[in-house]
Amino acid sequence: MARIGRVLIITNQVYHKPHAGSNSKECNEKTTRPHDIAREDGEVNELLEKFKELGFTDIDGGTNNFVYKDQTKAQMVALLETVAKQDFSQDYCFICVIISYGKDGVITCVPMNENDSMKNPSVGMLLPLAELQNCLKGEKCKSLLAKPKIFMLQLDKVPEGQKAGGPPSAPPTARLVKIPREADFLTYTCDMNNLSYYYGINAWIEGLEKYVLKPQREEPKGEPMEIQRLLTRMTNIFKSKYEKETMTVEYPCVTSLLTKQVFLTKTPPA
Repeated sequence: MARIGRVLIITNQVYHKPHAGSNSKECNEKTTRPHDIAREDGEVNELLEKFKELGFTDIDGGTNNFVYKDQTKAQMVALLETVAKQDFSQDYCFICVIISYGKDGVITCVPMNENDSMKNPSVGMLLPLAELQNCLKGEKCKSLLAKPKIFMLQLDKVPEGQKAGGPPSAPPTARLVKIPREADFLTYTCDMNNLSYYYGINAWIEGLEKYVLKPQREEPKGEPMEIQRLLTRMTNIFKSKYEKETMTVEYPCVTSLLTKQVFLTKTPPA
């Protein structure tokens, strides 16, 4: 194979109405995630540079569009449908990074309608990860059949909605979608809980540098680390960062439907 693969990064950060199609310059509800957008943007760019050093290209094969910000549900599905139309015959794998509000495998997308907000979310804002993965089923993307499709998620808990004069509103329920069993998916999810700072992306950057890129720079023909071991190392990095601050968090969750070992190397495995 000619290259290691392609990478897509989605970051949902601004959830208030101007990003939902409103022409109004003033907005009473301003909901952003994370607390420091500039800092997260810097980390996303650093993560992207690690992928680029490994040889990953963008999903369109040359447009240099790697990062897509503030996506609605329809836009996110459209992105994965675009991925499915590409020719992956010369690619080893595909990686999708999603940083957003969400929980338990359901992504809370940026609202499309003016009446939708984080205080009044609709089902149209909720996107089960499996619905995105369904875009890459074998019959929809034959050139990715039996190739690793890796999803890395950092999902921050949605702030509880509060209706005027009443108790918190019940969250809407997203339609359940089963993960396609014939596909080689691996999902690594960091569920956050409104913390002051998120170390998911930071742990991914440090893990790629320490356990993938640095060893390959020092010994290009050395044996690479298999991805399950790599994710375990990343989880340890994630855990240690919060332990230093005496904070308790949920550990990242790995869901694997891989049928073979996977290695991230500058020279794609045969």
